[in-house]
Amino acid sequence: MKLAPALRSIGLFKKSASKLLLAILILAPLARAQPASPRERTSFDANWRFIKGDPEDAGTTLSYANIKGTLLANVNAADFIVKPTTDNLTLGKDVSYTKPDFNDSSWRQLNLPHDWGIEGPFDESLNAATGRLPYFGTAWYRKTFSVPATDQGKKIYLDVDGAMAYASIWLNGQYLGGWPYGYASFRVDLTSALKFGGDNVIAIRLDNPNGSSRWYPGGGLYRNLWLVKESPVHVANWGEYVTTPQITPDAATVNVRVDLQNDSDTPATVSVRTQLFGVGPDGKINSVALASTSPATLPLAANDLKTVGLALQLPHPKLWDLKHPNLYAAVTTIQQNGKDVDSASVNFGVRTIKFDPDNGFFLNGQRVEIDGVCDHSDLGPLGTIVNVRGLERQIQLLQEMGCNAIRTSHNMPSPELLDLCDRLGMLVMDESFDCWERQKVAGDYHLLFPDWHEKDIRAEVRRDRNHPSVILWSVGNEIPQQGSARGNELLNELTKDVHEEDPTRMTVTANNNNGFTGFNPAEYVYGFNYEPTHSGRNPKYDTYHAANPTVCILGSETSSDISARGVYAYPVTENKNGGALANHLMSSYDLYAPSWADKPDDEFARQDSFRFVAGEFVWTGFDYIGEPTNNNNAPGDTSRSSYFGILDLDGFKKDRFYLYQAHWRPDLPMAHLVPQNWNWKGFEGETTPVFVYTSGDSAELFLNGKSLGKKTKDPLTYRLRWDDVKYAPGTLHVIAYKNGKSWAVDTVKTTDVTSQMTVTPDRAAIANDGQDLSYVTVTMKDKDGLTVPDAMNALHYEISGPGEIVAVDNGDETSLAPIQGTPDSKAFNGLAQIIIRAKAGQTGPITLTATSPGLPTVTTKITVNAVK
Repeated sequence: MKLAPALRSIGLFKKSASKLLLAILILAPLARAQPASPRERTSFDANWRFIKGDPEDAGTTLSYANIKGTLLANVNAADFIVKPTTDNLTLGKDVSYTKPDFNDSSWRQLNLPHDWGIEGPFDESLNAATGRLPYFGTAWYRKTFSVPATDQGKKIYLDVDGAMAYASIWLNGQYLGGWPYGYASFRVDLTSALKFGGDNVIAIRLDNPNGSSRWYPGGGLYRNLWLVKESPVHVANWGEYVTTPQITPDAATVNVRVDLQNDSDTPATVSVRTQLFGVGPDGKINSVALASTSPATLPLAANDLKTVGLALQLPHPKLWDLKHPNLYAAVTTIQQNGKDVDSASVNFGVRTIKFDPDNGFFLNGQRVEIDGVCDHSDLGPLGTIVNVRGLERQIQLLQEMGCNAIRTSHNMPSPELLDLCDRLGMLVMDESFDCWERQKVAGDYHLLFPDWHEKDIRAEVRRDRNHPSVILWSVGNEIPQQGSARGNELLNELTKDVHEEDPTRMTVTANNNNGFTGFNPAEYVYGFNYEPTHSGRNPKYDTYHAANPTVCILGSETSSDISARGVYAYPVTENKNGGALANHLMSSYDLYAPSWADKPDDEFARQDSFRFVAGEFVWTGFDYIGEPTNNNNAPGDTSRSSYFGILDLDGFKKDRFYLYQAHWRPDLPMAHLVPQNWNWKGFEGETTPVFVYTSGDSAELFLNGKSLGKKTKDPLTYRLRWDDVKYAPGTLHVIAYKNGKSWAVDTVKTTDVTSQMTVTPDRAAIANDGQDLSYVTVTMKDKDGLTVPDAMNALHYEISGPGEIVAVDNGDETSLAPIQGTPDSKAFNGLAQIIIRAKAGQTGPITLTATSPGLPTVTTKITVNAVK
């Protein structure tokens, strides 16, 4: 049965069977202050109990095959809220872990978000494609909490941002329902099973199948949970939808569609008003309204959902763009009997987007080249847990490189990522699925697709459609049904579902096969995964454009260059399958890629040659856990993470970072030498090629003060090369020029042995919210303070004060050393990382001490401040 959105098959302000009320705004003659919200939304992350595995009395009772019908029955088709039904409250009642009186005191106590897989241990016998980590299996989370008696009469919900995977939820022994897709966000109605004025016990079971993913998916309640308290009359879940169809310098028309919910058995008459406010760079809503509707009064039947359309004129709008990501908030207030009973707020941006088949992508009428990356959802050593600072740091590093877009490969992102992209000015391709009906691995989403794809994709679009950063809905990645009649049918169905929820953005699929006859629905962008130079699996950009001149084109996945930070293999070969070392690390000369891919320069040339291509999303921004191509399960291999990243697993920059920075930030004076290691004792006189990545147009290379010649970039070339340099210890130096003038320099020197180290936090002050992080870099140095590029020293850490070590790592893709729960690590090519988290509610200095045999002990301090 097809799901019906609140406004199925009607325009935003088209009348439909009394379900839509149109209220035309008049600009408020006097600015009103922001109303206080009667609803409560608080973190539900603290004080959980956790255990791996099912109790013996569970048997197969709770397997998905046995409870699928119940899960489906408990999802409300109108608002996608999980609501218990009277005929299945007793599901699992005989399973000990669901019982409220079960003694869970021996279980581990922890706070969310939590990824049990990243805790390890790494196991060489496990699949390299999923990181050699134990992410799979069943596990339970339980929490005891109280709800005051004064909340009687309210609606109480649990919002789950993500649960990996096949979640089932009980409250006080009653089965409420769940959601199987681990990347989906969903809301659960707790009200009917709650004990007001007393203790309540919630139990959540997860079942993460082995073989459910092609990469490391994590396991657990890895995203945030929220307890929401609302009046029975309220704005529905994801119930505000904002569009800006007309924008001039003087005013923007802001249309706000509001879904109103009466969850009581009594009819109600309500008054609804929406106000617009500015949002500061810190994400806080300003206090004075910029525009307001007049109150609109309407009846709400008992247990009814009704949609109201409101139109406002926002004076002198500040546009959202990449350099000035200006945000506004639409705050909708509901009054009943003269009293505010609910107030809901959603951020939005005033901007226009357009994909043009001849000229690419336009933001606010200006052509913008999409310089994007693909990224999986893990945060390296943190695993898949959502952490705002971890995500913010990744975005900041990408922006330093010149990146302006992220593709959320291959699944729905966390809400926090989209909030940050809105605030920091990043474009997003919001992706849903890695497969449809046909599998890629045995336990993947194809098992859920028939029953859940419409629920999942509609819920995703409703949740994310107000984010100005989102410019495309990607409905599938490398779908095995590409080119088939059934694939075309499903693509059209998914596009229809998306556009009934949000008609303002186009859909896209990331395609890797030939034969796409008819695979072009209306309002669709054709995504190329690897415009081919070798495999011939796709038509080329220009060939496809000539055959399909009305279809917009995008490089949805490009390059897939592979390298390990600070690793250099000799001789340097032009064979893209070369560059591998005996220890399974990959050379960082940025010439090497799997069979289907190629070096970055090749894609740069294609992008620069074809204006009709809207841009590219490079695979990938960061190394991620799993998929260590080309070393998946190779003999003797211990690889745990990918080599694709422009930055490594810890966010340390590989050489490739500077190749992209040189191309994507042409106005930034920069030069970077490859290799960054000039310590080749015993190889004097051997050929050691030197590359220069620069935003300049020419450069001169010097070895020990002697010029090795000046080279100039030819058209469609992106690196300068001195291929016949003979190694001699000393100083390698480059001067880059632009328009005949000195532009930038870089120097690499032969170093002495490691004799000291530094310990440097990226932030010397963090907040005491229990989540804020400081990323600390350990750098191994010689007596002159030069970084020793091949140092692999053992390290030990001690910490005191209001903080804890969350993870340690070094970016080595082949390391199976523990990264959580240990104070020990080692340097990899001169660097190591410690991630420090502040303890909740405590303040004061954290002292971190690092020791290494034979080296002076070093310390650093990080101040923990109260949350502002």
